[in-house]
Amino acid sequence: MALTFDDGPGEYTSRLLDILDGLGVHATFFITGGGNNKGHIDDESTGYPEVLRRMHAAGHQLASHTWSHQSLDALSAGGGGMHAAGHQLASHTWSHQSLDALSAVASGWAGRKAEVTFNEMAFRNVFGFFPTYFRAPYLECGSACRTFLGEYGYHIISTNSDTKDYENDDPALIANSRARFSDSVARQAGAQGYIVLAHDVHLQSVVNLAEYMVREARSRGYELVTVGECLDDARENWYREA
Repeated sequence: MALTFDDGPGEYTSRLLDILDGLGVHATFFITGGGNNKGHIDDESTGYPEVLRRMHAAGHQLASHTWSHQSLDALSAGGGGMHAAGHQLASHTWSHQSLDALSAVASGWAGRKAEVTFNEMAFRNVFGFFPTYFRAPYLECGSACRTFLGEYGYHIISTNSDTKDYENDDPALIANSRARFSDSVARQAGAQGYIVLAHDVHLQSVVNLAEYMVREARSRGYELVTVGECLDDARENWYREA
């Protein structure tokens, strides 16, 4: 079973890493590079690069969740707009200021390409590499989106156990997400594997759901691994050099 957390890093991510470390669990984080008005993940002043480096050093898998969390099905594929605007996409030349300006009009001239490539550039700035695993925002990725991501060499990851924790970020409601997890997973570990969807940007998911899922899964005999391990993919295939 692979526990996955979308949309981070955020203000609760370090706390989640503490919990997972204490439980001896490796998870997979689908990273959004600059969405939700949180700042850029490669900007040292935000503290996010430190969190990401800690995440990677601890053995968690890092994957892409686009730059600004837009539905890829709602965007055009994009093309040469960056070059027309005077930016050099191929060489990944950019600044934080120019990226903000480009993001504001991404859907108009670059679409999916901008959402994917901006995140690659941000990962590159932190690590010198970027992920090969990808989850589409809102799990929306039709045939055109899948073809596009396939051409970019990505493994597209969905879920077969969605906690809907974003609907239950309240102490009085998080039990609903616990129940969704419990009901969607077989009572005894067997041939069926699970990729579980939650979020590290919601407090209740971190403090009242994550540890519950770990303990419940282990009580049913599941081994908790990263998505790459769940799919029996060697670690060297999880990332590409920039």
